[in-house]
Amino acid sequence: MTSTLKVDKIEGVTASGTVAIPNHVIQTVTSSFSTQTSSSSSTFADTGLTASITPSSSTSKILVIVQVASCFTQTNTNTEMDVNLLRDSTTLIATFGPRGGNSTTNGDAIGTAGAVFLDSPSSTSSLTYKCQFKSTQNNAQVNVQLGGTTSTMMLQEIAQ
Repeated sequence: MTSTLKVDKIEGVTASGTVAIPNHVIQTVTSSFSTQTSSSSSTFADTGLTASITPSSSTSKILVIVQVASCFTQTNTNTEMDVNLLRDSTTLIATFGPRGGNSTTNGDAIGTAGAVFLDSPSSTSSLTYKCQFKSTQNNAQVNVQLGGTTSTMMLQEIAQ
């Protein structure tokens, strides 16, 4: 037995456009960045990868899926790289992805640093998410998007 539901318009009881369907995706924002970026500092620097979203409800959650491509340490032994995720100035993940470590003087490809994070910002203001990176020991250059490879970020507003 099959059923068919046909409607022309669904409206909330108290206001138009307020029908909530929990756990569905309300909106998706994607971003990419492919300029090689380097740093020799132990202070976090922007990778260049950012994305902004304005939640439609303060109860919505934001699903963040990020991949920072081609992380690479330069010619110094015991060099490590940290990558983090921020919403505006708030650190969401202090360090993620393969920390890596250069055990030779030839440089070391660490690979892609990836993370998935479910944020509860409690806001209807524009939110900017970004990734940063640093040379953990401050002893050699580290790179992201080496050779112009592409890093990506996807933000999804999830109804509650």
